[in-house]
Amino acid sequence: MGDFSISASHHGRGDTSVVLGHGAGGDRRTRTLVELAETLAGSGRQAVLYNFPYSDRGRGAPDAPDVL
Repeated sequence: MGDFSISASHHGRGDTSVVLGHGAGGDRRTRTLVELAETLAGSGRQAVLYNFPYSDRGRGAPDAPDVL
């Protein structure tokens, strides 16, 4: 698959972390994900939102399952 980077955002602090990826056609800035991350942060948890590589490349469709 080669080298790639993932863009991510981190919300909150705490001993518990939740890592969330977006659905097809979205990205880590999708309003529902951001609101969930902020809610988790407000309750003492960390949330990390990330983009799949296809989203960072500007494609609307997901990569093949073996890439994901």
